Amino acid sequence: VQPLHMADSRNYARMQLAGVLLPADALLAACPDSAQALDAALDLGRICLAAEAMGITAERLKSLRLIDEILPEPLGGAHRDVQATLETVKGALLRHLDLLTALSPTERLAQRAQRIDSFGVFRVA
Repeated sequence: VQPLHMADSRNYARMQLAGVLLPADALLAACPDSAQALDAALDLGRICLAAEAMGITAERLKSLRLIDEILPEPLGGAHRDVQATLETVKGALLRHLDLLTALSPTERLAQRAQRIDSFGVFRVA
């Protein structure tokens, strides 16, 4: 087992099995749709790896000012504690709603236009 530390601070490991003998269909025989489920999971895994390889992580998007805030997840991920995740999202939505409602509609539009216009702008060091 080789521990892997992902860019978004998730913990993963690469595991290699040696000397394991198993019929080709042994793991897929339990459920008729299991091959499709495995393919879908592998596709999702490949998408996540590609996103990470391209630098499309929360920290990177924040450093580029494409997102405003990174919401913390409960230990083990959002799916481990749905209620805590919902409370975090609710708090963030209310906080940002308060910021937006403090602005006039004209100010909101101007701020949004300025932000969108800044996308893709960079400085050469």
